[in-house]
Amino acid sequence: MVLNVGKPQDPTGLTIEAWAQGFMVGSLMVMACITFANMRRGVLLHKLILTELVLGMFHGTFIFTNPPVYSWYLSVTAIFLNISWSLHNVIARIKVKPFLPKWGIILFISTLALVQPYWILEITAN
Repeated sequence: MVLNVGKPQDPTGLTIEAWAQGFMVGSLMVMACITFANMRRGVLLHKLILTELVLGMFHGTFIFTNPPVYSWYLSVTAIFLNISWSLHNVIARIKVKPFLPKWGIILFISTLALVQPYWILEITAN
């Protein structure tokens, strides 16, 4: 079964999609500005968070493209979104590391590693 994912054609659907993407990109920009304002020299966590936010922003811009670029651009930006999601989980691991036993950290990282083939397959299928 092939799903035909396309840009919304009706004005209402297009408006809702554009507003949703605008809110997403806007909120990510606000968070990136706050992170940048709080950055300190030598703190890796702040740089990782800023990278995560910037990678997520690209996915909020696919509404501005038209077919056939729309589907291609949607898939490519989904790669950056999934990298951002994985980086988010790495950041979460860094933050909770003091509170987890060794087996908890191993479980956390292994579940993160186990889902990566699924996301690769999902992006490839699109």
